[in-house]
Amino acid sequence: MGKWKRLLAVGLAAVLFLTGVGCKGSDQPDPDEESSQEEEDMEYPVEVGAFSLRSRPGDVVSLSPALTEKLYDLGFGSRLTGVSDFCDYPPEAESLPRCGTAQLPDIEAIKELSPDLVLSSAALPEGAWTELQQSDIEVVVLPPVTDLAALSQTYLDMARLLEGNTTGAQIGDLFVSQLEDKTQQLARTMIDAIGEESRKSVLYVRVLDFNVATGDTLEQQLLDLIGLDNAAEAFTGWTVPEESWKELAPTVIFSDNSITMKMFEQNAYYKGMKAVIGDVWMPVDGAILERQSLRSLDLMVEMAKYAYPEADLAGFTFARESGEPAEEASEPDASGEDSDQLPLPSSIN
Repeated sequence: MGKWKRLLAVGLAAVLFLTGVGCKGSDQPDPDEESSQEEEDMEYPVEVGAFSLRSRPGDVVSLSPALTEKLYDLGFGSRLTGVSDFCDYPPEAESLPRCGTAQLPDIEAIKELSPDLVLSSAALPEGAWTELQQSDIEVVVLPPVTDLAALSQTYLDMARLLEGNTTGAQIGDLFVSQLEDKTQQLARTMIDAIGEESRKSVLYVRVLDFNVATGDTLEQQLLDLIGLDNAAEAFTGWTVPEESWKELAPTVIFSDNSITMKMFEQNAYYKGMKAVIGDVWMPVDGAILERQSLRSLDLMVEMAKYAYPEADLAGFTFARESGEPAEEASEPDASGEDSDQLPLPSSIN
């Protein structure tokens, strides 16, 4: 039970005790049971989009690597009892039972674990959804997002789902506030380093030839955050039409690490670009960016360091070190200055 939840329970128990003085007897309700029920009634149901969660979930299964990472970011990792076949981070998640994917969920494995909640980033097949509902297993879909505001909302929604409308909202609000403070700090650092007039043009290439981050993606906002102008900002849907390709003139290229510089140099659409000729290119793990987690933001910081080595980003991080317990609030370091590391709420058991 989280800090706020414990405090709320204590307060409710005190009220029930004071109002029940002089009413002793074996037929009187247990104050602890009443306070727990009243607390539950205050927290649930939680409404997230079209989904409604009736009560606080204990055990959770995640069918999405992105949502698994977010649960750990929030400090809820201990609530996970099963994960998708592709969940590989953090290391603790790798040892959990595998439950298929959103497209091909292993219903028997999920039912054997008997979780209270299944989280997915995409809708499950109708038959699978129905079978889980019939087994009293709730399913909530939280899809990928395309902007930073929606990313913050996803973290807040997950906290509310796990801990309720009051307690969960407090946990989520604290997390989101700290996350937004860090993004603003990153933006200020980049402005101080490069100003507004010295921004470089960039492409993030996911798949050759034309599958690149466009203006309607989260990657677009993250590139803008670190002072880079997306050469494909005018386009949508992760695609630049072939006839528009010659208009692009990036001075820096980031690409999924499945793409090599030799592939760029031999590609008719890329070999004449200034970034390819000058070998101004950084391969990145595209799977990390797709997780839309704190680790994704830390990868973007590494990209900023490559594009602008003059920026003072030493020690700047969004995610806590692997295995380090989350914190309830920011603590000054020994020098009295605030740490650059994002403080997180305590793990919720």
